[in-house]
Amino acid sequence: MNYVGFTVTRDQANGGNVTYSKYEDLELAFSKEELHPGDLKASVEIYIERLLSPIRKKFEDPILKKLTQNAYPPPSKLSK
Repeated sequence: MNYVGFTVTRDQANGGNVTYSKYEDLELAFSKEELHPGDLKASVEIYIERLLSPIRKKFEDPILKKLTQNAYPPPSKLSK
């Protein structure tokens, strides 16, 4: 993944998409309320999904599924 900045996707009516190349610029825009929290949250969700997608794909392997099930078994029900 080539890093070219962090793009916040938003409606054209709200200024359209904007790309921040430095964290400080993003933080400043947010603190000045130039960036809506909902727009930031939605864009962060997209980037997190991009990061986690290859990991989820790797864990589709049956061997890794079994390993995960053994490492994290479902909680047992408590008897009364």
